[in-house]
Formats: sequence, structure tokens, C-alpha cells
Amino acid sequence: MLVLRAPYLTSEARTLLRSLRFEVRRLAIIVTFADKVSSDLGRATHALETRLGVPVVTIDARELTAAHRSAILDAIRTARPLASRDLDASPLVQLRARPPARTLFEHPTLGPLVAVVAMTALLAVPVACAFHLSSWLQPYADAAVIGPITQALEGLWPPLAAILIGPYGLLTLGSYSFLWAFPVVLLLGIASSLAEETGLHDRITAALDPWLRHVGLSGRAGAMAPLSRILGAVFGFFHLPEETSLAVVFSVLRKDGMLLLNTSNGSLLRSLSGGQVFGAVYLASTLTPCLVTLAAVRRELGWAAAGNVAGRQALTSVISTWILSQLAW
Repeated sequence: MLVLRAPYLTSEARTLLRSLRFEVRRLAIIVTFADKVSSDLGRATHALETRLGVPVVTIDARELTAAHRSAILDAIRTARPLASRDLDASPLVQLRARPPARTLFEHPTLGPLVAVVAMTALLAVPVACAFHLSSWLQPYADAAVIGPITQALEGLWPPLAAILIGPYGLLTLGSYSFLWAFPVVLLLGIASSLAEETGLHDRITAALDPWLRHVGLSGRAGAMAPLSRILGAVFGFFHLPEETSLAVVFSVLRKDGMLLLNTSNGSLLRSLSGGQVFGAVYLASTLTPCLVTLAAVRRELGWAAAGNVAGRQALTSVISTWILSQLAW
């Protein structure tokens, strides 16, 4: 079964048919996003079915009915060998995508402001929900998991007990790290996926484009270019590419910001050596306390103490990362 998107019917059909193995014996084609194109879709799919000699079914996957499911099953049952792979002999019907409905995002004045609010909400709402979820779960985790484990291992050799169940132990602090970090990652991932699937991400990007051009984010040189060069030069001292800088910068806000190393389906991570991955994660983890921790120190001990802690930690992190970079990679 081959799935094609209606707005790109011809181009995707050509590309995917060329990649099909010749030993494919039977084929059925499902065309999705039927609601995104003009009324010529029926003629286009009929022409495709006639040209290829295989059943073609059109659906709107967001509103899949019983009739659609039945049509898909019928197409699978009646799948036939390809009569032809050539879609270049004569052009198929050209489909025109339906323009999306106008919203506040397209308003020349309010659009960027609405986009900023939406973007902020996409980040703030999941983080706030994760905070309240973790706060609710922590007493249960203490009672059901961390407390019993701590009691069971109290009789261990003191150095080993400190490593496992001490204030910074693998089991105690590690459990809290998972309890407080995983909900953030999960809910941010859900919010990002929803924004992508509903088209909100594209509307935000388009609405912010006029503002972003003023800081050099228009695809040409600008204010971001010197910053990129500076970051690239700094990270060059650690033998790290400048693409890793974003994860380190965001880890200052929250330590799970280092997950940005896994952007583009892991292509950045795959381009790094094992030593570079270790160095980037080490630097992101140790450069500063996260802002939440630093704010707690400031609240309890004052600005001077918080600045002293942050400065000494940053200096230690930079020096140790540089030493490791010279030794390990």
C-alpha cells in the first residue's frame, strides 16, 4: 500500500514509484489530505488509477468514516500489479491547494503579537503542568519507591551507600531527576507534535517572519551571524562544532535543554565522535546550575552567594572541559 498526500500527488507518486522494487507484485494507493485540495481531485485520482492500473482511494484521515475504512480494505483486497511506472508520458491533472482559513496570525499588526503569545504558551503551559504533576507525584514516589529503597540499603558500606542513596546518590537524586525532568520532556513533546500537526507551528513562523528579519533570521547575514561566529570560535577551543552551542545555552535555563543535541532526528549526534558527545553533555551539565536552582540559592543566601556559586562552577566547568577535550578527543 502506497500513501500519497493530495497536495503533492504527482510529485510524490513519481518519487515513490521510482523507489519501489520491481518485484512488488500488488499495489494499492491511498491518497490523504483530500480536504486540502480543489474539486479536481476526483479527476486526478482517476487519471492516476488509469495510468498505473491499480486501485486508488481518497480519504481525509482526520475524519475517517466507516465508508472510508471499507474503501481502504476493498483497495487492499483488489490490489493489482503496476501496469506502468511512467508518469512523465503525459501530465496528470494539476491540483491546486485550498488556501487555509485566515486567522489572527495573518493580521499584519496583531499577528506577531498573537504568535509570541502562542509560542510562549506552547512552552509555558507544558512546563507548568509538568511542575504541578511532579509536585503531586513526589510524595507518592517518596513513600512507594525512594523511601523503601533507602531503608533497604542503609546497611551498605558507607562510601557505597553515599553513592547510591546519599543526598546526591544515583538512586535518590537520579529518581528525583527522572520524576521532575521526564514530565517536562513528555509534555513539551506532545505540545510540539500538536503544534506541528495542526499547522500552528507554520502559522507562528509565518507571523513572526517580519520581526525575525530584523535580527538576521531571514536566511541572509545579520545580527545572528556574528553571534554564530563567536560561539563557533569559543566552542572550537573544546573541539566542538558550533551546532552544539544551542544545547549548552538552553541547558542554562533547564538541564533538559541539552536534548537539543538530538535535533534533526539525531543527525547532529551522529556527526559527533563519542568524545565530542561526552564533552558537549559534560559542559551543558556542569556549566551552571539551572536557573531554578540558582534562584533558590539567591532566595536563601542572597545575590552575592548565588553569583559566587555560579561563577566558580562556570570556571571549573570550562577548565575541566578544556582539559578533557585535550585528553579525550
